[in-house]
Amino acid sequence: MHAVIDRQKNHGIHFRVLAKALRMSGGDHIHSGVLPVASGGIHVWHMPALTEIFGDDSILQFGGGTLGHP
Repeated sequence: MHAVIDRQKNHGIHFRVLAKALRMSGGDHIHSGVLPVASGGIHVWHMPALTEIFGDDSILQFGGGTLGHP
């Protein structure tokens, strides 16, 4: 989400403007890119290969792949 908001050249918001808006609305800090995750187009059948690559101490973010699983 971080890249979609502040790195998109056509309709993005500069990170400093985003941070200023967050501070003005009461935010203390922003965590961007804190945890690396395996995400995007993965489903439960990818899990064995991904845990082999990343190990047991990893985050696998299943979205539509989980919802679409029978």
